[in-house]
Amino acid sequence: MSPLAFNTARLRVGPWRDLAEAALDRPLNAIVAETLTARVTAALPPGWQGAYDGVRADRWISEREGECTCLLGVDRECAQPVALVLLFPESTRSLRLGYLLHERSWGQGYATELIRGLIAACHDAGIDRVSGGVAPENAASARVLEKAGFVEQPMSAADAERLFVWTAP
Repeated sequence: MSPLAFNTARLRVGPWRDLAEAALDRPLNAIVAETLTARVTAALPPGWQGAYDGVRADRWISEREGECTCLLGVDRECAQPVALVLLFPESTRSLRLGYLLHERSWGQGYATELIRGLIAACHDAGIDRVSGGVAPENAASARVLEKAGFVEQPMSAADAERLFVWTAP
């Protein structure tokens, strides 16, 4: 899948290395370490949890780049990183979404704006299905996905996360 890039009212979103260097003039590992705090990673898989330093961020970046398309969301006005977006291919027209919002951006509508922009860009790129898992205790993320048109799928007793799916109209 080719990298998606798009703009929203407040965000510029594109390949993370490009934006880290061009828009922020900062090393990507510093942005990742600053974003992946213990609070941000608390509901993630155990290997992703906890705080990050430059070395751990480098390792995490390398692992992600080997498995998915990696985007960075930057506030266009203040040129600050807002979110990391991970798009895992499920098929040629289907993606699995993961996103991590910088703590300073919580509660400001950035996540909803980001995901709505992403869905519009996916639709334009011919992607017809995007799924995203949400930890049961993360009601805010569930609301973000629902506001962007995702529908929650039935869970079984064995499911560790809630699954939300967007399908193109």
